[in-house]
Amino acid sequence: AVWNHSVFSKNRDRLIEFDAVTDLFNATVETAHKRGLLSGEHFSVDGTLIHAWASHKSIRRKDGGDDDRSPDNWHGESRSNETHASKSDGESRLYRKSNAAPALPSYLGHVLTDNRHGLVVNVQASEANGRAERKVATDMLRDVSGSDVRITVGADKAYDTRGFVKACREYNVTPHVARNTKRTGG
Repeated sequence: AVWNHSVFSKNRDRLIEFDAVTDLFNATVETAHKRGLLSGEHFSVDGTLIHAWASHKSIRRKDGGDDDRSPDNWHGESRSNETHASKSDGESRLYRKSNAAPALPSYLGHVLTDNRHGLVVNVQASEANGRAERKVATDMLRDVSGSDVRITVGADKAYDTRGFVKACREYNVTPHVARNTKRTGG
């Protein structure tokens, strides 16, 4: 029998509790490897913003200083992860994709793709912060790199930092990263 979306939805808690989704993902990657669908040499890495299941109205001061105040109007008030947290999802962090976007409770999702057939070989979620994309990417690359075979990785300009390039080279990975010409100091 083939599972469809409703089977996963109805059994979500059980699948998470017994880590069945991770086992299914790993078995799928192993099957692709056995069938020769993975090159094991050429990869792409990317990250994406995942909005937490919490509204901006759930953001309150950590010290409880705004408990009697309506969250509808914070104009002029500065909020940061050091001073504020979501009451409905305390693990999420205030994060924004760009200076023009609002800071919302968020997580980051990360994916490592084998380029031969575009198959995902690793996926992770992390706390939303300015360094998580590169940190998780280097961890995923460390897991797939071997000392005898040099691998390559393609990445967007968010990965164009000295630290990421140095970490790649330490793991015998050749980075092909889009240049970030606007940020100084990399």
